[in-house]
Amino acid sequence: MEDTAYAAPLAESRALVTALADLVAARGTLVVNRHFRGDGAELAAMLIPLFARVTQRRVRREGENVLVCGERRRRQLARRRL
Repeated sequence: MEDTAYAAPLAESRALVTALADLVAARGTLVVNRHFRGDGAELAAMLIPLFARVTQRRVRREGENVLVCGERRRRQLARRRL
């Protein structure tokens, strides 16, 4: 789970999350904690080419956090097309 870029701007988070995605095993999962009112949807869209399944879940209904989960890493060739 990546939590260091929780409230960082998307441009900063994008580089970190992309680098971390490269470290995820083929059947692994990357979970990124983001601020709900921020750019969780944009970050999820960025992960779609990298993972077979991408979901978003709010931690609590009244909470400010959203977990963006990328599951089952696509092959390395898929990432190079970005």
